[in-house]
Amino acid sequence: MLFGIGCPSYGAYTDPGLIREVIRRAEDYGYYSIWFPDHIVIVGYLCLGYVSGFDAEPELAAKGWEHRVPLADVMHFDRYGAVDPLRAQGLAQKCDPATTRGVR
Repeated sequence: MLFGIGCPSYGAYTDPGLIREVIRRAEDYGYYSIWFPDHIVIVGYLCLGYVSGFDAEPELAAKGWEHRVPLADVMHFDRYGAVDPLRAQGLAQKCDPATTRGVR
């Protein structure tokens, strides 16, 4: 019987050094095959320590991965899916008046 191993394609598993190590260990343990997805997805960044500054636009938006969503559009109350647009707009405006542009 032949065994293979499937590897994820996100987060820490996108590091080439770690991928080589997984392959090496799988071969050492006698696995028949190693499966990787056809693309790798980087889900986010982790910053340790202090940053030197912030860009004017979030990096994921600048790279075309995601667009900025008004704060009021992502507010839920008491449970997920329970929205109150007027309440959300009022709270978002208290945080930053610029975040309420485009609120539906």
